[in-house]
Amino acid sequence: MSQKEAESVIAQIQYVQALIEALQGEIEKLNMSFSQISTTINGLRELRKMDEILTSIGSGVYMYSKVTYIDTFLLNVGANIYVEKSREETIKYLEKQLKNISDLAQRYRQQITGYLNVLNELNRRLKVLQSESQG
Repeated sequence: MSQKEAESVIAQIQYVQALIEALQGEIEKLNMSFSQISTTINGLRELRKMDEILTSIGSGVYMYSKVTYIDTFLLNVGANIYVEKSREETIKYLEKQLKNISDLAQRYRQQITGYLNVLNELNRRLKVLQSESQG
């Protein structure tokens, strides 16, 4: 076994492992976003007039407030741009985000599967190189 070849395979194994870990971290973030959006959708569906809720007024400060208007919501669509949407439009928008998150997580899982196959092949190659050096 060439020492350089073995070092190269080991470096490739470490690189692929880092890619897998990064993708797993991204999936974890997506799962958290999915959970938060699901909670928001459930909250929107259950919201009734005169419910008492906690409202953020900024800098981690909240206040209790009573809901008096539940027909329209302001939705941040990016770049600090807000649009007015009905409750159903808001829920549909959030459900679309859930689908996008789910699709992206699935693509990441497929990439991980591919990387695991590469990792298995690299480990087999390393074992062959090690057995050649011993024999």
